[in-house]
Amino acid sequence: MQRGAEEFKQIIKELLPLTISEIENKLIIKLEKYNFPKSWEVENGFIENIFKNLSKKRIEGETSIYDEYSYEILIKYETTHRLPLQYMLGNVPLIKEDSDNGLVYEISKCSDEYFLFILKNLKRTDMLSLVFPSPIILRNRIERAARGDEVPSNFLDFMKDLMPRLLTVKIRSQKSLDINHLTKLVNAFTFHIGYNLNISIIEVRFLDDFVRSERISRLRRTRIEDLEPPRRIYTSDLVYYYKMAISTDSPISQYISFYHVAEHFFEAVYNEELLNLVKDKITSPDFSYKRKKDLKDLVSLIEKKLKFKEDNITYNEQEALYLTLKKYVDLESIKIELSKFDATLLEYYQSNQVSFSEGDQINFEEQNVDNIYKELSRRIYKTRNSVVHGKETVKPRYIPFVHDKELLKEIPLMRFIAEQIIIKNSDLIQ
Repeated sequence: MQRGAEEFKQIIKELLPLTISEIENKLIIKLEKYNFPKSWEVENGFIENIFKNLSKKRIEGETSIYDEYSYEILIKYETTHRLPLQYMLGNVPLIKEDSDNGLVYEISKCSDEYFLFILKNLKRTDMLSLVFPSPIILRNRIERAARGDEVPSNFLDFMKDLMPRLLTVKIRSQKSLDINHLTKLVNAFTFHIGYNLNISIIEVRFLDDFVRSERISRLRRTRIEDLEPPRRIYTSDLVYYYKMAISTDSPISQYISFYHVAEHFFEAVYNEELLNLVKDKITSPDFSYKRKKDLKDLVSLIEKKLKFKEDNITYNEQEALYLTLKKYVDLESIKIELSKFDATLLEYYQSNQVSFSEGDQINFEEQNVDNIYKELSRRIYKTRNSVVHGKETVKPRYIPFVHDKELLKEIPLMRFIAEQIIIKNSDLIQ
């Protein structure tokens, strides 16, 4: 068996319970586990030719391939426009030709070359299982396909049908173009669609971005028929922020919306802390309201905690975040959630600052729990400031797209914190 065909065989066997035999330079592929009535014959030469074409492509980042006449990148989209279902699933390509400039723009299911490229990348990064349907969903899809009038005769087309999220935008040119011009054409096409159809098409530039919704789905997945009715009433404002976060694919919007859940309690928690400090001070056996020094110390304590700025009283937001985390967030539960979501995250937070914000490393195994809350609050607050105050003169600062991959690593932490805060501030339905 040739090298490309062998690599293809190993990849698809990780995804599906297949029996694969080889006869006369053909792979005979069967889905016997699901009593699927169809089998496929795949020529080794067909697979080798795809790998050969892929080898001629260059790679930009993690999710795009190109040469001087073409460019292809993974996409996702949000829309309120009622596109026909065949376009949304990529079953019918959305193609626009520019004959004046010798260009073709297309949104459709990914090409065969791209399909093998993305599967290889996902396998290399141990993310392959995350993008394929779970066994229950897979069985349902295969059973529906078996009942249908047509099953793709091409095995790659059948695989793509099982993975409808693998939509790409493609640019083809009759003349040679450099990578900068090709990416500008993609931007022009996606803007044109957004402007005219109110569809936000976003290029997926990082594998983490592609699989993160699947990570959450695998963590929380339940069948709709098994879903229990709610047992708690939640604070409406917090739910609005949460829904705003999960309704967008923008890393910035997600992070800030989850942050707003914690920020909702800053003033109340900070004031509660200040009142407790004042109460402890004035009820201390060594305090006397008759001694000026004691009164001055009390005033100094309050002035340290509260600042006056332009006739407004302000407080230390990072300290307010620290107090909010201590009050509402259970660190052990956060560690469990993070480990289930991505087993590498705890080590990542311990070993890495946030480069664009200089957000602190977090050692979740530290014995001093208070230090963990302080590290956590500093990492979150610095990152929030860098994202919100992204002025060119401010250093360090967050730069959209440049730092998106790194910000994606921070979102699970902020999400699980927000969820705990929402739940801790809920009431049982009576």
